[in-house]
Amino acid sequence: MSNLPLTAFFLVSSFLQGTEFFSEKVEPILKEHCFKCHSHDAGKMKGGLTLDSRSGWENGGDSGPAIMPGKPDGSLLIKAIRYADPDYEMPPKKQLSPEQIETLIEWVRRGASDPRKGTSSLPDTNWWSLKKLVAPEFPGDQHPIDAFIQQRLSTEQLTPTPRADRTALARRLYVDLHGFLPSPEEVETFARDHDPQAYANLVDQLLASSHYGERWARHWLDVIHFADSHGCEHDVKRPNAWRFRDYVIERLNADIPWSRFIREQLAADVFYP
Repeated sequence: MSNLPLTAFFLVSSFLQGTEFFSEKVEPILKEHCFKCHSHDAGKMKGGLTLDSRSGWENGGDSGPAIMPGKPDGSLLIKAIRYADPDYEMPPKKQLSPEQIETLIEWVRRGASDPRKGTSSLPDTNWWSLKKLVAPEFPGDQHPIDAFIQQRLSTEQLTPTPRADRTALARRLYVDLHGFLPSPEEVETFARDHDPQAYANLVDQLLASSHYGERWARHWLDVIHFADSHGCEHDVKRPNAWRFRDYVIERLNADIPWSRFIREQLAADVFYP
């Protein structure tokens, strides 16, 4: 097959400036064949790599920078589109045409000119969760939680509901800490207890119960996708899964520090040999 068409193509393209070459020749290839798996618009960043901005290929993904300007043979992107390594073949379903591959190689050889500074669809990262923690000033002399709630209620021109009676308090405590309602006798006992510390005493009593760990272990087990079987079409039973379930319940009831709770599950043999 004659190389004349490719030679003619690059003779013409050599007259284009770097940014024009990228905009007219390179970017359409990336948009058509790469963005579906490596862009913010598609919501996909396979291998941690994005190609919809210059910083995307400069920073690269899990394997490092995708392009080494001026060095196509040392660039992971070129290696991938050449199908030089079965573990790095992009696009995965069908290889680019020889003309498209040569275009990207020539782009990298010229220095990978890319005028893009970012993407218009980058998500707003001004999130409260990414801001440095700052201790706020308490807006009153109450308990800090009550003070902040009262402040927001005032801002929204709302008034708090009336204080709950002792029956309601008992029911709320049992549901919150144990996950089920108290018996009529338990409610009656608390309602007749006029000790100023009655509420705090009931809280301590419920926290000391094994039901506390049983109630709150459910949330942790949900987070880590605990199950007594594998699920899906191969629903094989896990006969010893109950041991981990009981471990979580026991550790919550033991009130161990959060840091230790995590370390015990990640690498108990390393942290606590």
